[in-house]
Amino acid sequence: MLRIRYKVVIPLKKIKSMNQTENMQKPRQKYIEIVTEDNFEFWLMGVLKYHKTFQYLQEAVSQA
Repeated sequence: MLRIRYKVVIPLKKIKSMNQTENMQKPRQKYIEIVTEDNFEFWLMGVLKYHKTFQYLQEAVSQA
């Protein structure tokens, strides 16, 4: 498996929704889904501090 890391910048005002999901077969695999106003989906995988990251994103989006 080849992994390529890249950086994506999404303006907070363009975020339409965010969801938390986890793999039912592997509960340790958790994901954050970000949907933008133009209906693009971004999946954040392998986040080290999953809950803290999601809370920070929610707070940042609500203040934008």
